[in-house]
Amino acid sequence: MTTVGQSDLLPDQKVWKAIGLFLGLTALFSLPAYYMAIELARHTYYYVFMMWMPGLAALATCKIMGLSINSLGWKLGDAKWSWRSYFLPVLYVSIAYFIAYSFEFIKPSGSGTLTYLQDRFGLVGWSAELSIAFFIFILLTVVFVRTLAHTLGEEIGWRGFLVPQLMRKFGFAMTSLISGLIWALWHFPVLLYGNYANENLCLCFDNSRIWAYISMLVFISFPLTFYRLKSGSLWPSVIFHAMHNVMVYHLFESMTKTTKSGKIWVGEFGWLLPLITGVIALYFIKRAKEENFDQKLGS
Repeated sequence: MTTVGQSDLLPDQKVWKAIGLFLGLTALFSLPAYYMAIELARHTYYYVFMMWMPGLAALATCKIMGLSINSLGWKLGDAKWSWRSYFLPVLYVSIAYFIAYSFEFIKPSGSGTLTYLQDRFGLVGWSAELSIAFFIFILLTVVFVRTLAHTLGEEIGWRGFLVPQLMRKFGFAMTSLISGLIWALWHFPVLLYGNYANENLCLCFDNSRIWAYISMLVFISFPLTFYRLKSGSLWPSVIFHAMHNVMVYHLFESMTKTTKSGKIWVGEFGWLLPLITGVIALYFIKRAKEENFDQKLGS
């Protein structure tokens, strides 16, 4: 396949060493963040700090291995891939929550949330409809731009560095699967011990919530990998990741309440998102074959 977005390539015999070094540094650098998130508090600042550890590990790996940081994909590339990365999470998260609402898995969070938003944004006296519309506008613009600074740290590591290196050894589907599983594994300490899901999850077969989360991360790794390879840029992945977080955490989780019957279906730990993103993953596997992405990078 093409070497688009790659200013240079490591010698083939050094690829596994580079991948191993990156993963080791990511684990090492993440230890202080794990400690803060697990032992101190479930605080946004600690999670943002944690999100930057894969990026720092990727930069350190490039320095140690003599690989140019330009290989991480800093150029913007064709803008259409950034726009598609922006709107795809809007689409699939909206579909998931529309289904959840239709089956009464969620309900509106109530007038208290609306009053809080109106007070916070200076919208007292505005109608409910106009207030909600303005709130959504702020989320999809201002909050989205702020969130880019958070997801950039992860994406420098996962899609900027790891995906192109895995593509030296595997095709598209295996690269997406492996990178998605590594991404999920990196979350395990806070999933199991850090109250990340508002409870400590158990890595056991009868705990469907953790398996739903792992499945979702793996499935969205397919479009993330595709956009990275097609654009030659890490920015579509940064945009995709940021918009996913905005839609799930800032929009729908703040404006809705999950009913008892909806707990296994709604949010990142429910099964609606994995079911929908699983279909999306199959689509991108088909697209990758059409783009000849089953070949290894540089071949």
